[in-house]
Amino acid sequence: MTLNIGENLKIYRSKKQITQEQLAYEFGVSPQAVSRWETGATYPDITLLPVIAKYFDVTIDELLGVVKQCPDDEKELYQKKRLALCHDGKTYEALALAREMLKKYPCDEDALYNLMYELYTLRLNENSNNYDSELISTANMLVNTSKKREITSGAKQLLIFVYSQCGEFEKVKEIAETLDPLFCCKDVLYPRVFRGRRTDQAASK
Repeated sequence: MTLNIGENLKIYRSKKQITQEQLAYEFGVSPQAVSRWETGATYPDITLLPVIAKYFDVTIDELLGVVKQCPDDEKELYQKKRLALCHDGKTYEALALAREMLKKYPCDEDALYNLMYELYTLRLNENSNNYDSELISTANMLVNTSKKREITSGAKQLLIFVYSQCGEFEKVKEIAETLDPLFCCKDVLYPRVFRGRRTDQAASK
């Protein structure tokens, strides 16, 4: 059995928005030890596993990565349900469905991506920033942990639009410099992102 504890630790740590140094302090180990855990170079001492699992509010099986990824047929069923809810304008129910899937498969990056998408959809529909904190946290988690280039690219593009709408253009530029040209080019995104800014600036003159 392959253990995914390193990847899972990184995901859980990102969810809590804490650094390796902070996590090391919690467990009385060095930051280098946490770094080696997350890269898979070493594993935590077996006596630490219950402590780590309790800290992240997960089971030891979930921490070790024993929990299965969401099966393809279940993902297809989820998409059908989501499309039906969206068709009926039930955006809150669609968000609840995404949360339910992620709770069932906490280490499935597709489930995490679905949650990000639903949060962004609600943001657009309501034209509010009520979901920005969770939305940005979820997108950053995907950028930092996903191994799928299409997912990291999608998360980065979403962050660019959210940060631009919040007026944080330095963060927009920072992320744009890391875009994967296979999926998106900053020269394509920039005109869309900065169009509103130029309009606002012109109106203020």
